[in-house]
Amino acid sequence: MARLLSWGALSMALALAACDQASKPPEQSKPSETKSNAQAETAPAASPSVPACASIVERMIAFTSAQAKDKLIIEALGPDCANPAMFARIFDANGRLVFANMTSGKWLMNAELFPQGLGTPQGVAENLYDIGEPNSKNLPEWKAGAAAPAKGGYGAYEELIPQPAYERLRALNATTLIKRGGGESGTIFIYDPELGEAVAVAIFAV
Repeated sequence: MARLLSWGALSMALALAACDQASKPPEQSKPSETKSNAQAETAPAASPSVPACASIVERMIAFTSAQAKDKLIIEALGPDCANPAMFARIFDANGRLVFANMTSGKWLMNAELFPQGLGTPQGVAENLYDIGEPNSKNLPEWKAGAAAPAKGGYGAYEELIPQPAYERLRALNATTLIKRGGGESGTIFIYDPELGEAVAVAIFAV
């Protein structure tokens, strides 16, 4: 009998709880919350805009081959134009990207260290890269058995790639691209037709 009473009490309690739940009005989102959620779903993420510190520098060069008409594009980007980010790209005659590089303009903006830049973002952009004649063969030779290439006429010279790649690129007698690190230092790039892109070969100081 006691067991029947307990089951009856439990059934009555559940029925009362259900009735109480049904009597409550459904909760509604506040209009401001609904609007905010909808905006969060549809609004595109804000993309920061980096202003240019100087006019974009563009010039036609021969880099991928002696006959190619490649385009070199250099931008000096802010917002701190005393130390701009120098962004460079090279596209070949077919519009294919073969070189991209971002470097700080902090030291290049120093007219004493990099007089060609004249201490201005525009001047740095115009003089940051030097495209040489077909002269990769003029780079110091890396003789078999040697730990590193000879310094040649450089005060300091350090290879950035293994010996087989260094000597293969050097033998192309290709145009070199020099990214200036200052008035008398820089990084030497050569276009590698096997990879289809520019390769940093060595860094130097005069």
